[in-house]
Amino acid sequence: MLDAGEYVLGPEHPGHESDQLAVRTSRAGVGARVGHDLVIGAAEWSARVIVPPSGPGDATIAATIQTGSLAISAATGGVKPMSGSDRRTTEKNMRGVLDPRAFPTATFASTSITIDGTTLRVDGDLALLGAARPVTLTGTIDESGQVEVTAQVRQSRWGITPFSAFLGALRLADDVTVAIRGTLELDGTR
Repeated sequence: MLDAGEYVLGPEHPGHESDQLAVRTSRAGVGARVGHDLVIGAAEWSARVIVPPSGPGDATIAATIQTGSLAISAATGGVKPMSGSDRRTTEKNMRGVLDPRAFPTATFASTSITIDGTTLRVDGDLALLGAARPVTLTGTIDESGQVEVTAQVRQSRWGITPFSAFLGALRLADDVTVAIRGTLELDGTR
C-alpha cells in the first residue's frame, strides 16, 4: 500500500492545510443536557510516518501537537448555543489544564502497526503533561494514503480531572475521542 519512504501528515506541511486533528468531548451527569459537546481542533500539529524497505507493517509514526493551538471549533447540544464568553472561558480553562507554557507539546510515538487490507491499528505512547501512557488508534488507510483514525483517551490516566460544574451535576466525560484525518504524502523536502 505505501512504498518505502518518509511520509508527512498535518497542516504544518505545505499542501496539508485540510488535514485535521480534533478532540471530541461529551457530557455526563444529571445536568448533562445543559452543557455542550465540544470539538476541539488543533491548528498546529504534524505527523511523520517512516516506512522501511521491509514494508508498512514495520513503519514508525511520530506526531507532535502544539497544545497552545487547541481551540473550540464546534459546540453542540445544551439548552442554548455556547456564547462567545462561554467559549473564551472554556478555552482559558483548557489552557489552565494543559499548561502550554510548561508543556508546549503532546507527542505520540508508535510501538506497533498492524495493517489488514484497509484496516489500520496503531499502538503507541501518548506523552501529555509530562507522562506517557499507551494509546491505540484504529481506523482505515486507502491506496491513495487517505487516513482516518480515532483513539479513546481517558483524561484521568494523565492526572486530568474532567471539568465539572453545579456540584458535579454537569461534568465532562472522562473519555474523549481523538480523531485524525488526512492524506499521507511522501515528504518532498527530503
